[in-house]
Parts: sequence; structure tokens; C-alpha cells
Amino acid sequence: MSIKHLFIKAILALSSSVLIISSAFAEEPFVPWRVNETLDLPEWLKVSGNSRARFESANGVLAGSGSGSDQALLFRTRIKAEIQRGELDIVTEFADSRQQIADDDSKVTSSMVNTLSIAQAYVGYHYRSMFSLDSDNYVKIGRQTMDLGSRRLVARNGYRNTMNNFTGINNNWQLDSGESLTAFYMFPVVRTPGDRQDLVDNKYEADEENFKSNFLGVFFTSPTLIDSVNTELFLFGLVEEDGPDFTTRNRDLLTLGARIYKRKKVGEYDYEFETMWQTGESRESAALSDEDSLDHLAHFQHAEIGYTLTDDHETRIALELDYASGDKDPNDGKNNRFDTLYGARRADFGPTSIYGPFARSNLIAGGMRLEYFPLDKISVMIADKFYWLASDTDSWTTTGIRDESGESDRYLGNQIEARLRWDPLPYSLRFEFGAAYLFSGSFLHDTRDRIEAELPVSTSSNPIFEHDNADISMFYMTVLFTY
Repeated sequence: MSIKHLFIKAILALSSSVLIISSAFAEEPFVPWRVNETLDLPEWLKVSGNSRARFESANGVLAGSGSGSDQALLFRTRIKAEIQRGELDIVTEFADSRQQIADDDSKVTSSMVNTLSIAQAYVGYHYRSMFSLDSDNYVKIGRQTMDLGSRRLVARNGYRNTMNNFTGINNNWQLDSGESLTAFYMFPVVRTPGDRQDLVDNKYEADEENFKSNFLGVFFTSPTLIDSVNTELFLFGLVEEDGPDFTTRNRDLLTLGARIYKRKKVGEYDYEFETMWQTGESRESAALSDEDSLDHLAHFQHAEIGYTLTDDHETRIALELDYASGDKDPNDGKNNRFDTLYGARRADFGPTSIYGPFARSNLIAGGMRLEYFPLDKISVMIADKFYWLASDTDSWTTTGIRDESGESDRYLGNQIEARLRWDPLPYSLRFEFGAAYLFSGSFLHDTRDRIEAELPVSTSSNPIFEHDNADISMFYMTVLFTY
């Protein structure tokens, strides 16, 4: 019996057992189990964590696979220890991310594997500002993760098996009136190893900071700046150079943005509008042979309007639209492709990992999303979105396919996504099942026809052209235990 079938049977057996147990105690209020209480630790020491296993299976081909299908069994464990002595905190978090069942054609990257890493190791201090006594200020120095705003530019990754982290200083000022200001200066941490075979073997290698890469910024939030609208204003700077063991695109970028939003509420409309603008310099690739710095001018826009019904299922229906600029001309010495920095894309564009056909670059995406709770402890999300290239002369960035002539149609396809979450033991045990199907659009068929006609089109030797059916599907199932 294959590992895939064993894993499916194990999930089903565990689901049945948990359902029986949770039903038996349905009348009693559930209290999440925490390892900190079981160990009877002193008040100044807190230990917490979570463990996750996820099986993924994809059919169809994107970059990195020539077989037409792929599968992965991913494991992730995060354990956090916090020492709190008065106003001082010492925090350490270990993260272990591994894979199993990868074969010669499987997509395996450092976004999936990072064995025995130190995700966080910082000292934090609470203090009162000399300029305002009605503020709660907190400074962190050391290695840390960050979640800022919509998480489209800076995120502590959730769906992804590994996460972004940084080393530096981060200061947050929180006023009693609700406003907050975060300022940071960081060196991004480079996940290692980078060799594919080492990743397949789950080889351990200590992560390292790129001290030639500087990431800094300010992030302001206010619930009252514009009437009662939640407002965010931010400015991020990134200046990077190649390190001794890794290369970069030598980005020298300034990103300015703003976001306004209203949280969802039963019987009311909610919305979110976000704009980001980038300027500076960057290179087209991280290759050592690429020494040409291009003028960088790009932007990203997001608009979303939703409504939550007054039914018993908290049903929410939303319309969404994203625009991420692409390069207008491959020969003009400029780069107009938006760079999402250290952001997450799963929430907007569906599952990533061995799937992930869309990124926040050279993309137009629009569609609807439905969310509801059909039963207690069960939530469902269904999304139907359509995708186009923002610039017909730039590439579909996740595949490398590019028609520099711009004569191919821009339409990439229609993706339907569904996700079901079941929390039999809320905040302790979660099962998640998800699926996505991409009906390929005319862009792939047009570029394929141009290749057959021997016209100049760059495909980066992508094996997607070797298959008659360019549709792509993906299924995953996850069990997450928090303790």
C-alpha cells in the first residue's frame, strides 16, 4: 500500500476517533490543552507550539516538473519558549520543516524544507515613551518574524511549510487611542541549504543572515484617521547585494503604500482597498551573469467588497480584484514588474507549495469568494477567479513563459478553489481539506502555436508545452495540532 493511501486512511481514522470523542463531551465546554499547563512551569516561563502534516497532490505541469504530476508529504513543527521577567522578554522559537516521498521530478525548494532552524531568538522590552505616557511601547532585538497589515509585503507564512524571518531591531509604539507605529531595520535570513538534493534529503544547515541586504521601514495604523475607517500607511526600503554563498537581484527598492478597510460584520458590507507603488533599481534575474541594473517603477492595487448575510451560517460573499504591474518592454532598460518583497500570496491566489500558479507580479485577477459555516466547527470557502497577464510582453512569472512580441492572448485561465476546515477541538486540533483546478487559458495555447510556427518566443524550456492538456489541479489535506 502506498504512503499516500496510508496517510489518507490515517486521516480518516483519526477524524472518526476525534468526532466520537468530541461528541461524547459536547455538553462540556472545551478547554484547549496546552503543554505549558501540563508541565506545570513557573509563571515566568511559557512553552507553546504546533505540529502539522500535509499531503499534497498536483496534476498538470508548472515549472520544475516534467512528469505531469507531483506529490509531497510535508511535516512542520514549531516550538516557542518565552521567558518573561518584569518588562523583559527572551523569546526563542525553533522550526523544523521536512518533506517525504519526493521523487526525481518533484518540486522541492527551501520554501518547503528547512530542517531544525532557529526561527526566532530575540530580546524584547516593554517601556513607556518619554514623549507620551499613554503609550505601550515594545522593542525587539534579534532574529524574529513579522506580520504587517494585509501581509502582502511582509508576512510570517502560514500555509507555506517554511517562513520568512529577519535579524535586526523592531520597535512598536501603541497608543491608548488605537494608533500604532512600527519601525524596523532588518537583515533578511537566507534559508539553507540551497542544493535540491540536500533539500530532498532534509539535510541540516544553519540559516544565515545576508548582512549585505538591508530591509527597513515604517508602518502606521489608525482606526480614526479617516472617520471610523481602519487606515494603514507604510514605507519600506530594500537594498541588497549578493552574499558570499548566494546571489540576489540587487534590488534597491522603495515601496510606498496605503490600505483602508472595514472588518466583516453580520448584516453589513465590508471592504478593503490597498495601493502600493515601487521605485528604484533592480535586475531581471539573480544570475551572476546579469549585471544590468534596470530602472524600477511598478505598482499593485487590490479592491474587495463583501457582504455578510444575516443567516445562521455567517455567509459572506465578496468580489475581489487585483492588479500587479508587469514589464512593458523587455528592451527599454526598465523593469515594471511589481515585487511582493517578503509577502504571502496564498490568501489571494490559492494554494502554493507544489502548486502555486500565480504570484503578485504581471497579473490581473478578478472573481468572487464565498465563505460560510454549514455546521458548528466547520467552515467552507469557495473562490472562482479569472487571471490575465497585466503586460502581454512580460512573462507569466511562475512559469517563465514569455512572448516578447506581445501577440499571444493575455488570458491565463479560470481557477476554482475550495477549502473545508473542521475544528473538532477548537484551538487544539484542526483538519483542513483543499482543492484547486485551473482551466488553462488561451495564452498557453497561443504561445504553443507560436513555437510550432518557429516564431521567437521564450519558454524557459518549460515542460508544460509537452502535454496536450494544460489544465492543472491540486488537492491537499492537513492535520494541525496546537499545544
